Amino acid sequence: MRSVSRRWSRPSGFALAEVLVALLVFSIAIAGGLRAQLGALSGTRDTLLHLRASRLLQDLVQREGVAALATLAPGSLALADAARAAGALQPPGTWASQLEGTLAGAALCVDREDGLLEVTIAWPSAHAPGPVACGKDGPRVAAYVVAP
Repeated sequence: MRSVSRRWSRPSGFALAEVLVALLVFSIAIAGGLRAQLGALSGTRDTLLHLRASRLLQDLVQREGVAALATLAPGSLALADAARAAGALQPPGTWASQLEGTLAGAALCVDREDGLLEVTIAWPSAHAPGPVACGKDGPRVAAYVVAP
């Protein structure tokens, strides 16, 4: 009979360390992709809020009239309070009835400068949460109309 001798040789294929390194590289790539996706979602949210504020401001200036806005100047109030000040019973389609669920925490600011009314809607930023100010530092939309 023939004796069979076995030689111990290094096994071929992947070692555990190589598999772990590959998993680490894969997880870093997945985390980078998720971060890019979250950044895109944040940008989309900011754009949507800007669009809503622009439409509400346009509707406010066109429907409420300059004389009604001039009574608020100079001043600032929460957008929901501005809707209540416009009247208790709002017919469907008016700017005050469109505030439900849009621009939470937003403020309406009206300033008079050199015969112009600056009507501004400002809302809280996702990047710098805190109280809303009508200054130039946060997200805002402004319209300028001739004062009566």
